[in-house]
Amino acid sequence: MEEARDLIARGINIDEQDGAQDTALHVAAGNGHIDIVRELIRAGAALDVKDDGGMTALEIAQRCGLDDIAALLEEAKLRETTAADQMAAAAVAATAEAALLQELEEEDHQQDKKQIGVGGGGQPTTKGGKKKKKKKSSRKQTSNNKQKQ
Repeated sequence: MEEARDLIARGINIDEQDGAQDTALHVAAGNGHIDIVRELIRAGAALDVKDDGGMTALEIAQRCGLDDIAALLEEAKLRETTAADQMAAAAVAATAEAALLQELEEEDHQQDKKQIGVGGGGQPTTKGGKKKKKKKSSRKQTSNNKQKQ
């Protein structure tokens, strides 16, 4: 047991597979080493890895009749699934919130445009909604007056 903890502490790849595609979790589960199974779970061992026979550590424990290990692995799988579901739900909620905020900002922008009095084409409007006529610049008026003379 101490050797397993030391290896985990040193950062070994706990999900590395051997020639039969077994991980440390497969071997520990199949051989009834519940303490090592518990340590591997704590260290984040992948629960869904399959060996060359297509079996997970949970399935091996069940096949071997190791009910206590099977229950431990089932509980870990349930926690993993629940955590993944919670993360997915949080992501969906965040996306929905972002969409709602964007929609509200767009509505506020439209309200601001109405209050300022900007009509279609970005032209200022009067309170009645009619477009304001642009005043000619005084320079143009002066040149127009000179031409008339």
